[in-house]
Amino acid sequence: MPALLALIDAVVAELGDDALVAGIHGRAAVLRSGAGNAADSVVRAITLMQATSEHVGRSLVDTYQLVGERAVPLLSQAMAQQMRHHGTVHTFCLHLNSIVQSELQALIPTVPLPFVDVEMLDLSALRLSFIGDENALALARGLLGGVARCYGQEARFIEVSESMMSPAARASGRRYVDISFVADTRAETVHHRPVANDRSRGPLAVALKGLFR
Repeated sequence: MPALLALIDAVVAELGDDALVAGIHGRAAVLRSGAGNAADSVVRAITLMQATSEHVGRSLVDTYQLVGERAVPLLSQAMAQQMRHHGTVHTFCLHLNSIVQSELQALIPTVPLPFVDVEMLDLSALRLSFIGDENALALARGLLGGVARCYGQEARFIEVSESMMSPAARASGRRYVDISFVADTRAETVHHRPVANDRSRGPLAVALKGLFR
């Protein structure tokens, strides 16, 4: 099974009971039956996200963000060395492109991931932008929110309005989001290093970890 599908499957498996999970996979199979290439891993991933959206009663955009958040405890196992290299989520984000290429591109080897422009607004806030759709932006927000929690911080997002974008940026489909980080009193950290999430230590997570070696 491709790494991307294994990751989404692992997240879906934790969303509810066996009946809910079976319903999601059954609906995804129906959605794939109308796709041009139902065996393609990207098509399978997209239809699984659509089916999850229907079964959990959230919009598709919210579902992408939810899956991004829930995927981080699983990804953090494979990215532990990379994450320990950065003392805060702020510095993690400043190196986001190298992390995307070295760690995340392997999830979808057939689809080049977008280059992310990272701009420092001040010592506590960043502006991120990339070319993609609303679902990609929601997924990015979910992933970054999950990473922030690994560092004992909370990510706060402010979307940049279209009126602040250039016509060229709007035409290209560029997405912007401002992000700042504050201490998350619900989380515990050791020397500001990421901590593992105990919920991710089940059999599915152990099996998934082997895909990233």
